[in-house]
Amino acid sequence: MTSKTAVAFDLFGTILSTESICREISKFAGDDKAKTIAALARRYQLEYTWRSNSMGVYRPFDELTRHSFRHAAAEAGLQLSPEQEECIMNAYNGLDAFPDVPNALKLLEANPSLDAWVFSNGTPAMITSPLATSRGISEAATRMFLPDKVVSVDAEELRVFKPDQRTYKHMTSVAGVPDRAGHAWLVSSNPFDVLGAVAYGMRAAWVDRAGRGWIDGLGGAVGMRPTVVVKGVDEAVRVILESNGGDDCTFHDPELHQNSVTYSKSRIFHLVRDPDEMTSDDDYDSRARRRRYDDGGGDREHRDRDHRRSRRKDSDRDRDRPRSRDRRERRRSRTPDSSRRRDRSRDRDRDRDRRRDRSRDDDDDEHNGDKTRRRRRHRDRTEDDDDDDDNATPQEPRRSSPVKRSGPLPSQEDSWAVTKGEEPEKPKEKPNYGNTGVLAAASNTVVSQADGTTAVTLKYHEPPEARKPPPRDLWKLFIFKGDDVVDTIDLGLRSCWLVGRDRAVVDLPAEHPSISKQHAVIQFRYTERRNEFGDKVGRVRPYIIDLESANGTELNEGRIPDSRYLELRSKDVVKLGHSSREYVFMLAPRD
Repeated sequence: MTSKTAVAFDLFGTILSTESICREISKFAGDDKAKTIAALARRYQLEYTWRSNSMGVYRPFDELTRHSFRHAAAEAGLQLSPEQEECIMNAYNGLDAFPDVPNALKLLEANPSLDAWVFSNGTPAMITSPLATSRGISEAATRMFLPDKVVSVDAEELRVFKPDQRTYKHMTSVAGVPDRAGHAWLVSSNPFDVLGAVAYGMRAAWVDRAGRGWIDGLGGAVGMRPTVVVKGVDEAVRVILESNGGDDCTFHDPELHQNSVTYSKSRIFHLVRDPDEMTSDDDYDSRARRRRYDDGGGDREHRDRDHRRSRRKDSDRDRDRPRSRDRRERRRSRTPDSSRRRDRSRDRDRDRDRRRDRSRDDDDDEHNGDKTRRRRRHRDRTEDDDDDDDNATPQEPRRSSPVKRSGPLPSQEDSWAVTKGEEPEKPKEKPNYGNTGVLAAASNTVVSQADGTTAVTLKYHEPPEARKPPPRDLWKLFIFKGDDVVDTIDLGLRSCWLVGRDRAVVDLPAEHPSISKQHAVIQFRYTERRNEFGDKVGRVRPYIIDLESANGTELNEGRIPDSRYLELRSKDVVKLGHSSREYVFMLAPRD
């Protein structure tokens, strides 16, 4: 059995572009109608294959393609002649490769650890002919994809179309990995093809050249998605090469429908990248800058910098002062009789200053006299106080208020009663219409389904900000026992996951004896934060809270406090009690 990793490439729409067919149709139908016919023909081409699988009949792919163009042209109000049909079918022999394909073929030739195949719905002639004539890749494709490296569903023993599960079984059998589908990859731009491979147990790279992201509704309904989403075939090859350098994967029964692959911990960390951590380096730099200022070094630098800046400003001000004086003198000397006006203004200023000085002296004399008189009076008063202290008797302590009140002020009648030494009349107790808490206690109680009599009190209720995560945030929980994944949970199915040993109430059972009956909760909450522009940005984030369990909860090898929410990030590892199982939270990359 081969140790290489088999990589099967879809042909039409993945390696070869069908835009040249649209150009051929435009020769006799016009550009607008040609685009309509090409799009309809592609839709009917795939629809015919799926209907054929459902009906249990088979016709070769080239024959279905010819009829799909007839159907599309008729719907667009055009009837194709036999010559026009031949021109369209011959256009398949001259399809161009996508720009990212030549680089991908170079990577494949340089890395013999990957075993490349072409896997298509087309007949062998429809596959080999365009590969040999396609511009830019014909030489490399002829070397790599020999006839024994081309897998067609037109094989005598198969004759069904993708995504029938038998097609992927046939592919892995021809590639030499029939019982190790986890060692085989499919690279395709067709969502139906990708989900078919994932359902069988293969790993799949979806080529999203348009950049719209994974929006396939069936994938969301059945809980499946590509192993990785890439922008081109060359990127898919690089991702496969990176993942091929780690631990082995073992194949599981396809009926489990959990991607049928047991990944090692390092493989999952490698393949699933968290987009929210792309800015972690910038965040770390900003935190480091804040820390440098907080420990005092930054303050000293700021003080020194401000001191130097203020000195520069003072020196600049001193330099500017003579210039401004010169400018004022120049402005004064612009008029002919400015000197006479200056002399008169100087005389007036001199007289005003003389009068001001005389009044200031008078005020000072009065002020000093008042001050002297005040000092004399203060000295006399102090001597009198000293004499009184010698003859004084001990004073009685000051009486405190008879009643101290911390609430509102009493009424007038109550105040007179306290003054006279009487007790104020106590008000009559009014009826209380508030909640007694009985209904709340009943809502926190769940009756066990086992015997129907045992009541279990819930220790947790969801907060008002509880939300289910949006479909674009695919949170997964991988439960590891050692290096093996024992279970995979799609956390997006609900907003709250109660973890513990009490199966009557928990959502995620954990059987270890050190785990409490209601141990912890994984809660998705809608929170708002302000960005750098001051705008509020809301997002649903996962949190974990320990319900005062006996043996606690660990987050990344550190025990978390009881009854407090802690935000979870992608690749966080949680351990419950003394259990050896590890719960790894992963966020799939956004498309």
